[in-house]
Amino acid sequence: MTTRHAASGLWRAPATSSHRLGVLPLEDATLVLRDLAPDAGTRESARKAARRLGCLPLALTLAGAHLAHQLLESWSMDEYDRKLTEESTALVDRGASATGGGHSRHLVGRTWQLSLDGLAEGGLPEATALLRLLSFWAADPVPLSLLMPAAQGGVGLEHLDPPLAASRVEPALRALLEHSLIEMVETDGHRCVTAHGVLLDSVAGGAPDTERELLAAAAGRLLRAALPQEGAASPRARSQVRLLAPHATGLLHRCSRHDLVTAESVRLAVRLARLVYEAGDWTAALALASTAAKTAAEHLGDEHPAVVEARSGQGTVLFRLGRYTEAADLLRPVHQDALRTLGPHDARTLDAAYELQRVLHRLGDLGQARTLLDTVLDGRRQALGEDHVATLKTRCELLELRLAQDEFDGYTTAAEQLAGECERRLGPEHLVTVWARDALARGLLRSGRGAEAEELFRRVLAGQRAGYGDDHPLVYGVLIQLSRAQYAQGKREQALESAREVADGRAVILGEDHPETVAARAWYSEVGTAPPGPDDPVG
Repeated sequence: MTTRHAASGLWRAPATSSHRLGVLPLEDATLVLRDLAPDAGTRESARKAARRLGCLPLALTLAGAHLAHQLLESWSMDEYDRKLTEESTALVDRGASATGGGHSRHLVGRTWQLSLDGLAEGGLPEATALLRLLSFWAADPVPLSLLMPAAQGGVGLEHLDPPLAASRVEPALRALLEHSLIEMVETDGHRCVTAHGVLLDSVAGGAPDTERELLAAAAGRLLRAALPQEGAASPRARSQVRLLAPHATGLLHRCSRHDLVTAESVRLAVRLARLVYEAGDWTAALALASTAAKTAAEHLGDEHPAVVEARSGQGTVLFRLGRYTEAADLLRPVHQDALRTLGPHDARTLDAAYELQRVLHRLGDLGQARTLLDTVLDGRRQALGEDHVATLKTRCELLELRLAQDEFDGYTTAAEQLAGECERRLGPEHLVTVWARDALARGLLRSGRGAEAEELFRRVLAGQRAGYGDDHPLVYGVLIQLSRAQYAQGKREQALESAREVADGRAVILGEDHPETVAARAWYSEVGTAPPGPDDPVG
């Protein structure tokens, strides 16, 4: 006996236990497609298509039937997988004619509608509105906190048809859970709900055209309200950001499909990509930033300010991933576009120049990097003032560039002054204050004051770990400087241990081919082959 009612309270004796029937394991789902359409592609192709279909038995059956009984078309599984991006459930349901089933219960696009129709008839039409809202995000876990503002009102859901009043959000959510249209999960300590991707595609496809703009706007407002207010510094904020990121991508995809992309939806994705970047997940940040940039260019035009912002953010992540040439090739035209369309004094132009100079610094074009950075510092001083965090951050960057240019006269004094200003204006624990201390520690190391540098680098390391977390990639940039300070004092064993931690940590997080991993491996090798220092144990 089976039922869509997940709530055990609906069961009566003699039922003594329930067995949840979910989707198939990926390997079994792969076999289903291979059995139904053995000539349509390789095992790996079938695995990709099965994953795209969410391993849902009905969807697999329909897809396999379609591929096995094509007459005018001869798509491979790879081609079918690509087509799913464009047509989704409508494409899957074409397989119904091949199976001999045209009834609603045999169609992915209608099967869940039966439950929604039943809920509406039972006095809960709001369940449809809530599920349509969820369909504008991704099939990944949705934190319940994301839905909390909807239960408090004021996000526009009351204008839907059927309307979703604030007081009806909780009953609608419970109804979806009880009818197995969504399920409750816990992810990184957050209570979440999740729905099958094929279900969400089906529901989104059935939303009235007149409702989609309202749904997209409400989904965007809820995402924006859920963003951490103080960046992604705390572990809780980092986990929240990781959960929200796929939903910004899902919103962009849904808006793009229905031509609903706005500057606000792009900027929301750019903001979230920045938070993911700050949390240290640079690969995920690049995926979101790239999607935002591509979507913005397609729907808003290359010269729209939101496109400049999105591409600038994309360049930032490419820089951190060590893809310096790609970053430079992207950021040079972005900076020129910003100069032409926004003017030299616009904050977004200055941001693009700031990101470009960092890449040029790594590529060795120090003169051009310095010219750009001087322009950024002047612009930020005039627009934001001397005390603004962006101005102080630019001054930290300038100290780093001065060291690269061997411009050391007065460096330590300037670094001490900047560290003091940051502490007074931003507080001792602020990450820009920590960065200023790092600049001072590098100056102390350069001037031969290794013991003082080591002590300050330890403070910087503690500040970085408190602000970013132990496994953040930027923490290793401080740890390698600590190793250099230890080595400068002859503490070879300590320097070697620090260097090993950097090399291994960067390899895990950034990959063996990342320039910073390569540099860390080289430093570890250099320390390891050096003669023992005066403080090393003998024998």
